[in-house]
Amino acid sequence: MEGEGCFFISIVKDPVNFVGYRVSLRFSICQHSRDLELMKSLMEYLGCGSLVHTQKSTVEFVVTRFADIQDKIIPFFITYPLHGVKALNYADFCRAGTLIKNKAHITEEGLEQIRKIKAGMNRGRENTEA
Repeated sequence: MEGEGCFFISIVKDPVNFVGYRVSLRFSICQHSRDLELMKSLMEYLGCGSLVHTQKSTVEFVVTRFADIQDKIIPFFITYPLHGVKALNYADFCRAGTLIKNKAHITEEGLEQIRKIKAGMNRGRENTEA
């Protein structure tokens, strides 16, 4: 399978939360729509997520439920490790996941740690060697 995947940390204003922000994780894989059946089988295999059809003739497999990320996505990549820069982004994604799991994201210090992790991921990454 060849496609574009992303490990993403979302931080959005939310006055309901103690620190004024909501933190969540998002994992996605995007494929051309001709690979819809492959994406359906991936969703079925992992037992989580949803499929989103985009306007660019692509289909995206998306997982946002924290329990699914912790119990299914992270263990999948422990069993089938990534290489290269994606492995670095995955490691950062896991670090943020651990902070969220330990409820650090509901403190100012924890939120700041997650902001720093997010800032260094994906396009913000300076070190591209895995």
